Formats: sequence, C-alpha cells, structure tokens
Amino acid sequence: MFFTLPEVAGKYPVGTTSFAVPITNVEEADRVIGSATLRASSGTQAGTPALKLEEVAFTAFYPADISSRYRGPRTTSWIPKPVDGLLRGYTHFAGLTFVHKLLIYFLGTLARIFRFSAYRNARLLDPKHRSDASGQPWPLVIFSHGLAGTRTSYTYLCSRLASQGKVVLALEHRDGTGPFVLTRSPVPGVGGKDGSEHILYLNPDDIEVDAKHGKDQFAFRIEQLYFRRLETYLAYTAFKQLVSSKCDTTLDRPDTQQLHAIDDGPWNFKLGSREEDRLFWQSWEVNNGRARVECEKDICLAGHSFGAATLLTLLTHPPPLLGTQKFPQLPVTHVIALDPWLEPLPSPGPAPLRVESSFSSQPRLPPELLVINSETFTLWKEHFPKLEDIVNIWNNSAEDQSNKQRAHLLTIVRCKHISFSDFGIFFHWGRAGREGRKYLQTISDLSLAFVDGYFDSALRNESIASGKIETYGKKGRRRLVGNAGDVVVHT
Repeated sequence: MFFTLPEVAGKYPVGTTSFAVPITNVEEADRVIGSATLRASSGTQAGTPALKLEEVAFTAFYPADISSRYRGPRTTSWIPKPVDGLLRGYTHFAGLTFVHKLLIYFLGTLARIFRFSAYRNARLLDPKHRSDASGQPWPLVIFSHGLAGTRTSYTYLCSRLASQGKVVLALEHRDGTGPFVLTRSPVPGVGGKDGSEHILYLNPDDIEVDAKHGKDQFAFRIEQLYFRRLETYLAYTAFKQLVSSKCDTTLDRPDTQQLHAIDDGPWNFKLGSREEDRLFWQSWEVNNGRARVECEKDICLAGHSFGAATLLTLLTHPPPLLGTQKFPQLPVTHVIALDPWLEPLPSPGPAPLRVESSFSSQPRLPPELLVINSETFTLWKEHFPKLEDIVNIWNNSAEDQSNKQRAHLLTIVRCKHISFSDFGIFFHWGRAGREGRKYLQTISDLSLAFVDGYFDSALRNESIASGKIETYGKKGRRRLVGNAGDVVVHT
C-alpha cells in the first residue's frame, strides 16, 4: 500500500497493542523527579515541576494469533493519537515559523492515513506454536526512543524483532523528549482527548534549572535519565504482573489501577459479554503456572540516541527509588545501543554496574553490548573516542574465563542518525528509500543475530568496509570509504 510502511519478513505475524498504567500508589511529592520547573513557554503553567510521574505507557509488538477468530485490521496507525497534539508538539520542538507550521499540518494530513503492517489488538500467540517447537516463553525486549521520538517511531525494527519471536515493549517516555504525550483514560469515548494533563517537547527555553547546577548544560538531561530509568522499571514491573497472573473477568468497570489498554482498547471490563476482549486478555495470562513471556531472565534492552544513553545509565547505576518502592535489578543479558548520544554521560565511562543479581539464574557478568553507529556519529571527532572508551571498559570489566568478547562496535556506511527510525523510510521510494530500507534491514539482521547467538556468522554475511576516511567534493567533506550499507567493524 502507498501509505503503509514496508512490511517485514519473519516467522510470525506481528500484533500490536498499546498499554498504560497510572502511578497512583506513590505520594505526590515522591513522583516529582529532580528540581527543574517549567516556564510559561512550555505551554503549561509556569513553576510546575518539569518531571512528574503520572502514568507509564508503551506499545507492545508481539507474535500474533490471527486464527479464524481474528476480525481486526491488519494495519495500525503510525502516529499515536491525538494527531493534532503530536503535530503541535513537533512544531514546538522545531521552533517553526507560521509558514513552516502550515507545512507541518499539511504533512500531518498525510500522516493521519500513514500506517504500518501489524494486526492491531490481536491476541498473543501461544508459545506452544513456536516454530522451534520448544514451547518456551517468548523473550522480552524493552525499547527506549530518542529525542522527539514516540512509541511508534521505530515500528520497522520493533516489528522485525516481534516477527522473529520476541515481545517488544516500545516505551513512551513522558520526560519532555516526546513531541506530545497525554495522560489517558481507559473509558471508551474519553481517552485520547487533548486535556490539561499533556506535555509538549521541552526545549531548553522551556525549563528553569535549579541554580545549584550552575551552568551545567546537561543538568536537566541527567534528571531526565533518572526519570527514564524509573519509567523502564515501572513498565517492566507492570508488564511482568500482567503475564504472571490471571485476568479478572468479573469487573463491571475499567480497572484503572492496573495495566490497561489505551487508544481503542480492548477494554478490560464486562468480559463476560465481550468475548473478543476476554480472549485478548486471557492470551497474556499465566498458563498452567507458566508465563507466556519470559520476564525472569535473558531480557534485552534496546534504544536509539538518548534512548541508548538511557540503557547505559540503567546498567551503570543501581535500580532507582520511587518513594519507599524498591526495584530488583533487571535480569538483562543483551543491550543494543543504536547511535548512542553520550554527551550527558560522565567521562570516562560509564562502566557496567557490578551487583548481586536477585535472579538466581543470571550470571554475574555485565550484559553483552552491541553498539551500531551511523557514519555521522562515527565521524563526530569529539564523540567517537568517548564511545570507544565505553566499549573498551565494557570488554575489560568481565571476569570471564572464556575470554568472550562482551562488546561490539560497528558503523554502517552512509547511515544517518535518523536512519534507525521509521523516518528514514517514511517516503520509501527512490534512492533514499532503497538505502533507508537497506540500513534498517542490516540493523535488524545484526540485532537479531546478536540476541539469538549467531552474531559472528551474521556479520560474515555483510559487506565489510575498511573504516578508512576520505575527503570528497569542493569543500573537502569527510566520509567513510565504502558503499551505502557496508559495515565497519571497530571492535
């Protein structure tokens, strides 16, 4: 279809559902993170806290059961609702003029009908139907978006992972890095309206930072990283509870205190008379004492740009605190950092945290780390040496008698920072579209191979470039030697 993102190939059809859980069991003062406040330019009342936990939301991508009982659509809207709010957020993010705003809203008319291939609100496929006949629970991946990203900005990559048998939770960060987020209601006909509890993208001029931070330009970013870590732990905790329990089929009204579906449902009440909704919720519940999604071990974290920085700080700090609530360390074994933005992170470092795992099956080794860089970030002179230091620290931090390499650093030739998201294939025709699809294909191929344990063999199938730099054009610009999509292996 002309207005549908390219389909992904895989073993399983992909389903998608968006969930949210309110943060109501914590004192209001404890839900305020950091000391930054908002200015009037943010579109919100001046002086209010810039970072306050209200709810956590994410879109799940997963292997879907599309047996004869499925009656829903096979495509899903690419832009999260409400579209007008999202467009307003992007114009605020870019500081656009009136003429540019008109252009954005014109493009927004097209965006309303832009879709990606996924079975919306389909049931989770029972792991007993796995292609390898193992019956093992589906592995879990948690994805963190970058600046100005959303929970659906990386649908190609998330769908590719899901099509190969992963359950991916694409987080919607409410720290002011998304263009527009809204506290939602699970009540039909109420959720999705642009009410007062919404957050636009927070530019530096929108923030008043505590004077004790002096001129630290990254002071607010550091507070955002703590906020994002909390969101990651809260999303994981809520999702783990969902797949570790039985759904309540006796509710007469929406359960707003637990994880619930948003946007168009499926709603979690009156399930006795809502068979399709009941089957959906029951597809996630524990079956014969066994969860259908593996949350106790072997979790993969993935993220792009500021999202990749989020993962690095999550793995180099102890679990965050939320009032009196304590979290166990996440049982992470693999980390995929896509074009990580490192400027808010300490230097040298960061190094993986050494902790006693609360999950007995987890090794006491740092997770394996895969870093895939764009050519743009690799040629960033001040940035790349810092990234190399992190990878070297990671490789030298493990007391692993097998001497297994625990961190890999790659660059994709001609790849840009935007190429890791769907924006690189938004218009998927012509040379740019072909190259955009090639970048995402390579990124997803290597990511899957890394998680599933055949990374070295997958890398041998790629076209490898030398990593040498050449100058070109009258202005003597720098670029890597090679063709678009070639892979440079640094470590």
